Order: sequence, then structure tokens, then C-alpha cells
Amino acid sequence: MKQQPFFSVMEGREKRALHFLILVAYLVVSPSPSAGRIRLVGSRCSGRVEIYNSYSYSYSYSYSYSYGRVCDNGWDLKDAEVACRELNCGIALQAGRYAYFGQGTGNFFRSNVDCSGSETSLDYCRYSSSISYSCNFGRDAEVVCSDTLPEPTISLYSNEVTWGQDVSITCSVSYKFSGGTFILQKTSGSFSQSRTSSMSSVTFNLHNVNFDHDGLYECQYMKTSRRFSSSPVRLSVTVRLQTPSISLTSPGAGLVWGPEGAEITRGYSFVFTCSINSTFSSGRFFLIFSDSNITDSEPAVNNSASFSFPVAEYEHQGNYSCVYEVTVSTRTFSSTATAPITVIIKFPRMLLVSSVVPVVLLLLLVLLVVLLVLRRRRQTQQAHIHTTVTLKTCNEEDDVSDEERIYMNVETLNTYRNFTKQTGRAKREETYEKERKVEADEEQSSGDENDHVYVTQMFAEQTVDLYEEQEDIYQNI
Repeated sequence: MKQQPFFSVMEGREKRALHFLILVAYLVVSPSPSAGRIRLVGSRCSGRVEIYNSYSYSYSYSYSYSYGRVCDNGWDLKDAEVACRELNCGIALQAGRYAYFGQGTGNFFRSNVDCSGSETSLDYCRYSSSISYSCNFGRDAEVVCSDTLPEPTISLYSNEVTWGQDVSITCSVSYKFSGGTFILQKTSGSFSQSRTSSMSSVTFNLHNVNFDHDGLYECQYMKTSRRFSSSPVRLSVTVRLQTPSISLTSPGAGLVWGPEGAEITRGYSFVFTCSINSTFSSGRFFLIFSDSNITDSEPAVNNSASFSFPVAEYEHQGNYSCVYEVTVSTRTFSSTATAPITVIIKFPRMLLVSSVVPVVLLLLLVLLVVLLVLRRRRQTQQAHIHTTVTLKTCNEEDDVSDEERIYMNVETLNTYRNFTKQTGRAKREETYEKERKVEADEEQSSGDENDHVYVTQMFAEQTVDLYEEQEDIYQNI
């Protein structure tokens, strides 16, 4: 008996089971949906959308594989987003219609595709297999993908900003990703701001920042239903204080500015004034004396404070500077110190003058006394010389008559009287002083000078006696 073929003896159920096994084997070795279930006619990430499909013919146990067209009825950006994701071409930039990339050939496999935008393949979206007659007139669905995923960036003018100022933060993507929603948010906390723009960047303005704005920020870019985040950046909020100013005054006019600093007269008062231009009303000033451990502080009133020194002493000499300090939200901030003012304590001029004047007066008095003594001594010496000359003249003229001698003596006496009248009391004091200082004069003068003194005294006595005798004679005559 002739053996029949294997397939001829199989029952219908067995044939169907064999067909199923063949189909499973094909699906195992056939490309996956992500690798070949969809393609773009045009370029890798832009073109006409075509869907891969297979047909089995049960009567001949054979299969047909082909790509079919997608009608653009209901085709939008969400559908294009799923197509780009399935192709691994970034995000959808445009959902094309009306065969921009050219009309396709062959059959339409799908129409009225309706995706939510989050699907991973067009196979998971709702669609219709019933193709309307209108799809045959250049109604192919198309897509433009970005090729790469957008990577938003965040930029700040400065990562460290001043408390109370306004801050601008820019979120941007590549120029080819025009349009979309930008979101600025802190990585911790509830702060979040969003803006939709047709451009590729958005700038967020934060007004009057405080320490609540301090932290990490990131930008997010959302296109259709997908969201892409940037790397975070830190925004540090701090308090910047300007350098205060310092001034020095002396109410008693005891201040003189010199090349080495401020010269203050000892005993005078002086005042340091610290001031600053600040928006804080609860600040405090510190006066720092760099040459000692002295540090004084005063609360700021109208952004200034004064430090008074009633009496300037030598221990106040040194360098002074101001520092401004403020506490904001339990944080303390200090300004840089001002340029120092050098204070020099000097000796009072009036005290110096009052101590020098007595010494000068004493020296002048001593000098006057010395001049008077020298003058008296010179006058005494002149008198001695005049008397000695007169005595010698009288001794040499022995042959003169008595009347002539009397006349000469009288004339000499008159000269002596005139001299005595001129010298007055000074002559008598000089004579008395001469007698007191006979011993001193003897040590300074020679023996001849002592003889002259003795002769002078004798001559004076004889002259007086002679004058009296001559006066008697004249009266008798």
C-alpha cells in the first residue's frame, strides 16, 4: 500500500496548530517593533510615517510582509511624539500632514491614530483600520523629530546674590527646539514657576530675594507630554555691606591734621563718627582701636553712630577704624573695616608757653643785673681815672700862686659837685659798694690801683677842706 504524504493524513486541528507554531517561530526571529515596526520615508528622523505589517494566507500557508501608509486623519503632535520615541529620534518637533515629504504608494493600514503621548509605540495607540476615501488624495501622516533629546540649561549672572536684590534666571534649550513649556523649580521645597514660550529660552525674574530663595535650582523643558531636566545650580543669597565711612572732629578746636595723622591736643575732647548707606535699620557700629584691645560699639541711628572721648590722653594715641555689623534671619554679616585714622596726642601749647616764659624772664633779669653791674663798674673806673689825673695835675703845678690854686681847686670842686649831682644817689651807692668790695678789688687790681684809690679818697677830703678854707678867704676878701 502506497504511503500518503504527512500533511494529507493530518486532521484540521493539527494543521491549525502547526500554522500557529510557524507563526510563533517567525515572530521570534523577526525584527522587534522598536526595530522595524515603523519607518520614516525621507530621513532617519524626519519623513513620511509607514507601519510594518504582515499577512498570512491560510489557503497556501504563505505570508506577505510590507509597510503600509498612515492616513493623517486626526494626526497631531502627540501621535508624532510617540512615533519619534519609537524611532529613538528625540522628541517631535512637528506633526506633518498633506504629504509634505511626498505622497506614498501602496495601501493605507491605519487612520485616525489617537495617542496620549506617553505610549512607547504606535501599536499601543487607538486607531482605525477603516480607511476613508479621502485618504487617497495625498493625506499621508508625517513627522519631524529632533534627532536628539533636548538638554535644557540654567544660567545665572552670578551664583551669589545680595539679599533684597532682584535676580534673573534663564532656562534655555537648543535653538531647534523652539516652543514648549519651561519650568523653574527648587530641588527642595515648593517653589516652582512655569512659562510657555514659542522661543527656545525663557527668563524668570525673582524680586527682592531673601534667604528663602537660597538653594538648588533646575530648569525643566516640557514638549508635549515629555519633560526634560537640566543639571541643578546653586543660588546663594548673602548680605553684602558696603564699607562704612569714618570721620574725626574736636569740638574744642583741638584738632590739627598733619602729614602723619590727626594731631589732638592733650586734654581736649574728640569724637569719631561712623556712617553707612544701608537698607537695614538694626545695624551696629564697632570702633576698633588697633593698637590696643579697646573695641567700642554703638547701635546705628539713621545709619550712623558717634564715639566720644571727653579728654584726650596719651593712651588714646593710635589707629582707629569702623566696622558695620547687621543680623538678618539669625545670620550675622560684617562689613570690611574702614581705612584707619591715626591719632597723635600732643602737648598743649599754652602749657608749654607758660612754662617757658618764666625761664626767659629770669634770664632777662639776670642779664639786666649783669649789665647794670658792668655799667657801674665802668663809671667807677672813669671817675677814678678823672680824679687821678686831677691829682697829678695839682702836684705838678707847685709854682702856681695861691690865688690860681684856689681858683683851680674851686673849679675842680665845682666839677666834682657836678659829677656828684649827675651820679646822685648812684655815686653814693657806688662808694659804699666800693668800700664793701675793697678786698675783692685788691685781688683783681694791682698795688698801684690801690694807691690810686687811697689817694683819691685823700684828695677828695683835702679838696673839701681846701674849698672850705678858700671860701672863708673869699668871704674875708
